Amino acid sequence: MAIGGGLAIWVGGLAIGFGGFAIWVVAWRSGLVALRSGLVAWRSGLVAWRSGLVAWRSGLVAWRSGLVARRSGLIRWWLIRWYRFLPICLLFSSGVVVVTA
Repeated sequence: MAIGGGLAIWVGGLAIGFGGFAIWVVAWRSGLVALRSGLVAWRSGLVAWRSGLVAWRSGLVAWRSGLVARRSGLIRWWLIRWYRFLPICLLFSSGVVVVTA
């Protein structure tokens, strides 16, 4: 009985050992899955950040384009004003029109 009981205890311990190993393998695999999920989430965040950076850069380019258009509009406005009065200025400077007080 003592040998049979010892064998039963030893087999039970072996079964518990294999059970513990199986639990450890499952936990280790779950940890790997969680690590991979974390890496995927980090990569997704990096991609989203890069997309935001690209969108910000596009907005900056559009803003600069607006400034250039505004500046060219101001230059155009100034040239129109200048060329409107240019013939009068040329007439005065050429002596064709003389203003006497």
